Amino acid sequence: MRMISAGVSLVLLLGIASQAHAVPTLQISDGVNPTIIVGDSQLADSAGAPGIVSWAGTLGGWVFTVETGITKPAQGTATNPYLHLNTVATSIGAGSLSIYFSETHFTGDGLLKGIASLSSMLGGSSLNLDVYYDEGNTLFSTANLLASITTTDYLYSDADSMNFDYAGEYSLTLVANLVHGAGVQTSSFDAEARVPEPGSIALLGMGLVVVGFARRRGFRPGHSRSV
Repeated sequence: MRMISAGVSLVLLLGIASQAHAVPTLQISDGVNPTIIVGDSQLADSAGAPGIVSWAGTLGGWVFTVETGITKPAQGTATNPYLHLNTVATSIGAGSLSIYFSETHFTGDGLLKGIASLSSMLGGSSLNLDVYYDEGNTLFSTANLLASITTTDYLYSDADSMNFDYAGEYSLTLVANLVHGAGVQTSSFDAEARVPEPGSIALLGMGLVVVGFARRRGFRPGHSRSV
């Protein structure tokens, strides 16, 4: 499987490099084995629809039942960005994963107000979501941090605002870092970053107020895992 993973990474990297513009792309690394890179509508993408990148398989001691990224044109637009990452992964021993989903050629025209959200069922130790944007419009760039959410809870759901002021083309990247302990453990999560239509901004603000109120009350959807 090590040789297969390396081959997939090489073929897909060559496919991406040959294009004038980058395509929505998943990147999965366990820090040990060859990195899995899957570009939209390329060799290992099982989705078969523009803007949806999907892969299932193994990487070292990890088994991926689902690994899917969704962005424009399937959902969202260049001026109203949308990135969604869905993962279901099982480990057969202690280890960590870094999962990236990135897209370029979003366009800003001044102040952009968005939201990042994370919902998860964590079978491991911790899960962190970071959202980045890059004014250089570079795939997988982590130049500017917009939002960060971390959980160690078994069941979890939360959101964070992400506001930035920029006019021009830029890229967005979701980065999920998952840590599992010894034994067989399974985690699943949905991560999202979006800049809604202007008419939705008021509803977005109300939603963040509700989340903030719930935090002050000490309420969290879900509960911490008892060991």
